[in-house]
Amino acid sequence: MRTLSPSLVCLTTTVSFILQTTVHAINDFRVGIQLCDGNAGANIGAVQYTPFLYDGNGWSLWAGDSNYYDPDGIRIGLFGRNNNALPPQFRLENIDIRLCVQVTDHASNTAGNAAEQGSMQCTPWAGDGAGWSAWAGDSNWYDFDAVRVKLETRENAGLVIADIKVGVQLTDSKTSTSKMGVPQESSWLIGNQVQTSTWSEWAGDSNWYDPDSVRVYLAVEKAFL
Repeated sequence: MRTLSPSLVCLTTTVSFILQTTVHAINDFRVGIQLCDGNAGANIGAVQYTPFLYDGNGWSLWAGDSNYYDPDGIRIGLFGRNNNALPPQFRLENIDIRLCVQVTDHASNTAGNAAEQGSMQCTPWAGDGAGWSAWAGDSNWYDFDAVRVKLETRENAGLVIADIKVGVQLTDSKTSTSKMGVPQESSWLIGNQVQTSTWSEWAGDSNWYDPDSVRVYLAVEKAFL
């Protein structure tokens, strides 16, 4: 049996460390959403993403199912990248974040429909504990067609965010508590896994048919300066 020389062992160990470090070098992220119709994951529309956090606040495009008509399910995810302008570790210092959602009706594409969109609803700020937003519906709170999300930021001296996850929930009959579906959450973006993205499971209302409103969830792990 052949054995590696000490120099080759050292080289192998170094290469392995570099590869692991590269995979883990997630220091920026964006949020994505996707809608479906019928069964979970059927008749899906295109994924729509917010800008990356360090590219500034901004909405995703409007997401719909395959025909932008009465979707039945939604999922939400986090998507990381290695931003070479930042330190390699995921660590948001002195930056507060929250996640917002808005819903519209009679949309036919990613442009949405401003005439029938409802009010934006946002989670509490991470520095205030994060959590769930209020329910967001379209202008008449009935069978929405499209959804968009955005990340908002503000300064918060001394706040350090070391990890993040997001979630989503649907309900029907406007904001009925009896028609709520099971809330679905992504995994922690950083966590203990080698990953660059994480999706929630598909979420629907209680009967997986024509929900009326959406709410989103934000959770963070805080660290110290």
